[in-house]
Amino acid sequence: MHSPRTRAAIVPTLGTTVCDLIPAGTTLIPNTPQVKIGSGSANPSGETFTPLAPLPDNNSCLDQRNPDGAVIFNLGDVTNTPSSNVGFVRLRVRVN
Repeated sequence: MHSPRTRAAIVPTLGTTVCDLIPAGTTLIPNTPQVKIGSGSANPSGETFTPLAPLPDNNSCLDQRNPDGAVIFNLGDVTNTPSSNVGFVRLRVRVN
């Protein structure tokens, strides 16, 4: 018996974005947002939004009010090829 494959498992994800909301009581450290995809190195990335700044339409942020700031990372099309479809986004904050 085999497991059925879902569409998500066989096609790339197109136009992928990730929103990282800045936690309450912290401040984003400038120039720290980075993206790493596949075996490449981490690179500066992400669009930073100050607290309460309007977020773009159709963004992936869970809290559209943006109370403490946000960074939106545009990953583009994410392939379904193993080793090319893994990675991370990261940023650093300072506790106020």
